[in-house]
Amino acid sequence: EGVTFNKLVNGTYAFRRDFKKSLWIEVFLVEGINSDIDNVRRIAALVGSLKPDKIHLNTSVRPPSEETATAVSEERMIELASPFDMCPNVIIPKFNSISPGDELNEVDILEILRRRPCTAVQIAEAFDMHMNEVAKYISRLLYKKLIYSDDRGIGAYYSAVKSKEELVLR
Repeated sequence: EGVTFNKLVNGTYAFRRDFKKSLWIEVFLVEGINSDIDNVRRIAALVGSLKPDKIHLNTSVRPPSEETATAVSEERMIELASPFDMCPNVIIPKFNSISPGDELNEVDILEILRRRPCTAVQIAEAFDMHMNEVAKYISRLLYKKLIYSDDRGIGAYYSAVKSKEELVLR
């Protein structure tokens, strides 16, 4: 029979009953799958009944492995947070945010792109630099075939090439 939704929910209730420490629950929203207000209200009611200390609302902010997994916009995420108002601490992701770096050069950008795909805007914000400067670095790294661009309808994301085999596949 395996794990059913009801078994998962009942197990989570049992866990919450026995777990007396801080409980954080992440709710992952995908545009067109579970992002309509009726679904979100049902999710919020279920999550609220668990009395979590924090709720993290999340969506895909990097290119997903499945092309049908589309991100919910930042504006929509803010709207969809309202059914979760039973929890005093609802966290919505900051879009286009990366931890700030120090000095910028191609190596620094490449290091970020080795860790995760980023947009040009995310790179600009990470290093507090003008988009023209970011475009210059991206162009150089693309020309050197150290990075590649991936556009899945949510904008161009850049990633570091990890191996020669990956370069051939691109």
